[in-house]
Amino acid sequence: MRIAIVVSTYPPYKGGMGNVARDHAEALSSAGHHVDVLVPALDVRCQMSDVRCRPLAAVLRYGNAAWVPQLLWKLRGYNAVELHYPFFGGAEFVWLWKKIFGRKKRLAVVYHMDTVGRGVLGAMFKLYRALLLKPILNAADRIIVTSRDYVPSSQASSFADDPRVREIPLSVDADRFRPDPGVSGPKERLALFVGALDRAHYFKGVSVLLQAFSRMLAAVPDARLGIVGDGDLRPSYEREAIRLGVNGRVWFPGRVPDEDLPHCYRRAAFFVLPSVDRSEAFGLATLEAASSGTPAIVSDLPGVRTTVVHGETGLIVPPGDVAALSRAMTELFLYPEKTAAMGLAARERVLRNYVKEKIDRLI
Repeated sequence: MRIAIVVSTYPPYKGGMGNVARDHAEALSSAGHHVDVLVPALDVRCQMSDVRCRPLAAVLRYGNAAWVPQLLWKLRGYNAVELHYPFFGGAEFVWLWKKIFGRKKRLAVVYHMDTVGRGVLGAMFKLYRALLLKPILNAADRIIVTSRDYVPSSQASSFADDPRVREIPLSVDADRFRPDPGVSGPKERLALFVGALDRAHYFKGVSVLLQAFSRMLAAVPDARLGIVGDGDLRPSYEREAIRLGVNGRVWFPGRVPDEDLPHCYRRAAFFVLPSVDRSEAFGLATLEAASSGTPAIVSDLPGVRTTVVHGETGLIVPPGDVAALSRAMTELFLYPEKTAAMGLAARERVLRNYVKEKIDRLI
């Protein structure tokens, strides 16, 4: 089949949606299909020679939204389309393609997350959902979600029991992300966050993490925090660390090269994903950490909480709760043997449920 994957971002851009699109493209290509990735970016990189990246020139762009009406005719030569939602400025034209030209062709919609936003942006998201979310999902032949836990309380809740919904979790390369064979037992006192630090990813909860870390230092004064990632919010987080008086204990390395990222996970005692709202629906970085033998603290949000078994592979805390996050971080630092055992259990859980080879067979 000729398959088009339509997505708003793609590597080397650091973001979960583009990584998922890449993994799906590679799995479909390996299964013998002709796969093109259509994305509104010039700096894209298809890692498999059999997958072709086709950049789209955006008529208008705002953040990760891009107005690309040319999708309507560029998709006409494909047997199937996989749309990664949300994609404002692109999803509407995929829907039109399906209604006008694609009645006998297949459309899969990968529903990554709700669109929440704040202020005017939140109001715009609400209007968009009211007008277009249900028509887009109704047009799909298959609706793919990373976790069924996310759907019943999501903005797509009316589709929770729809037979077209299929769960395909995210996957991790367990050979690339694996524990350091030369290290056993407790690690250094380093907590780690990995994620984008831009306005589109405001929901990552970095401010909550900095406040919790500041509180925790009274109990664990030699602890350090690594915040890996970059974006337009990074300077404000660096200023916040100074204001809280923890800048000497917080490490902002910026974007880490892909080949160095596994080492970051291996060094850390634990990983933290302190997301504050439903814009976070899963958290691939949590799996990468777990595969590296590093337990995690994550927010009690639908989908996100499925990546951790509380008390076994990490801890789950209420979103936005600085005190609860501080207590959880303190616990994992003060009981290193227990934390190390959680890391081993996290690795085993990844091998059972989230290795790339198993997930690829579901795509």
